[in-house]
Amino acid sequence: MKSIIFHRHAFWVALLGAALSVGGQGADKAPLNPHLEPLRPLLRKTWKGVFAGSKAEKPTVDVARWERALNGQAVRVLHSINQGVYGAKSG
Repeated sequence: MKSIIFHRHAFWVALLGAALSVGGQGADKAPLNPHLEPLRPLLRKTWKGVFAGSKAEKPTVDVARWERALNGQAVRVLHSINQGVYGAKSG
């Protein structure tokens, strides 16, 4: 896992920028819809960040896992804050 301090929006903007700036080279060579190739470097990665301004004794931790889904026709992001206090799935 990678740890970073971030503001929620800055985190997603940084991830999208990284996905768009890196070519479709990745360890996972399973078929992926050509439109999703810019996201390949994020697949099978888990990102962990601590919200800026959260208290050291009780930090707000955000975890996002990127996965290939629907036989390569989608990318799913499983997202959790503070081990399930909030959770979401998109893709």
